[in-house]
Amino acid sequence: QAQSVIEACRCDDTDGDGVADTDYVELLGIDCDGAVTSLSTWTPDLSAPYTPVSPVECDTAGAETPVTVQAHRVQLDPGGTWDAGTVPTLQSVTLSAHNGTGTITTADGTSTLFDGETVTWSVARDEDALLTGPLSVAVDSGVVTVTYTQSASA
Repeated sequence: QAQSVIEACRCDDTDGDGVADTDYVELLGIDCDGAVTSLSTWTPDLSAPYTPVSPVECDTAGAETPVTVQAHRVQLDPGGTWDAGTVPTLQSVTLSAHNGTGTITTADGTSTLFDGETVTWSVARDEDALLTGPLSVAVDSGVVTVTYTQSASA
């Protein structure tokens, strides 16, 4: 008799090529002595039972699907502003001051972007991480260029 039930994510090779192509969930029961017993297998959302064809290690999934990002660059004149909140799938941003200064606002407050200075923020993972604000710049004098990438899926 199961004392605890846990979910384990599993992978199946439905076409016999040795590469995982279908995900499923296995419910495992753990008894009072710590013995683990398979109770049942289900679709990932647990909406229907699933019968594995040829279970394989999930790391045999093959090549990862590349994440597509778009490159953008805007030039801001004095009085111009840019806000990360306007880019919902932001991956990276670089701000550069040319012949003037800007005011940067982040979660830490405001600071000066000095003439000739360049600052960058980015995420380490592509598919499941997004750069969020507050993150904005206002141009005080000169020109500030904003170079950023965003996931193209949005």
